[in-house]
Amino acid sequence: LIITITTWFRDSGCVVTIVPQGYYVNDYKIEGQKVITNLGRNNQNHIAYSVEVSDGKVTDPNGSAYRTWESSRVYKWIGGENTVNPWDDEYLITGVASGVTQTGVSYATSVNDALNVYTGCKWIRSGKLTLVVQENSPVLVNYGDTPNCDNTAIVTINGVNYTINM
Repeated sequence: LIITITTWFRDSGCVVTIVPQGYYVNDYKIEGQKVITNLGRNNQNHIAYSVEVSDGKVTDPNGSAYRTWESSRVYKWIGGENTVNPWDDEYLITGVASGVTQTGVSYATSVNDALNVYTGCKWIRSGKLTLVVQENSPVLVNYGDTPNCDNTAIVTINGVNYTINM
């Protein structure tokens, strides 16, 4: 990985660029570019970061199939900034992503209500997103309205709600 950092990560305007060069995970080739930009503090005095992925691509070990993606997100750091404990950090994430699966199916996601992610919890704690796969009806994923660390979400497909355990 080639990582370029312009200044200290918490400094407003810091830009971190990550580009894989001959990078593999379990024989899958990873390509693309990720750019993280410190947007400074918002009106609630929280640091915000934009995270842009461009030309993302994962190629299978045979080199015969690949997946692509692009994404544009904003992370608002709303908790844990003033501690050295990384497990108490909390973020609100908004944004969009799109790509094509290894079978050629296009998809797009968009965050409707900010996703609450707490590093001390392995589940998304609250928020809503929409997933659209090709021309199919949108799928709504609802992680709830209050930030609880549980593994359930409500998935709505064609107006029918399903409770899932992640």
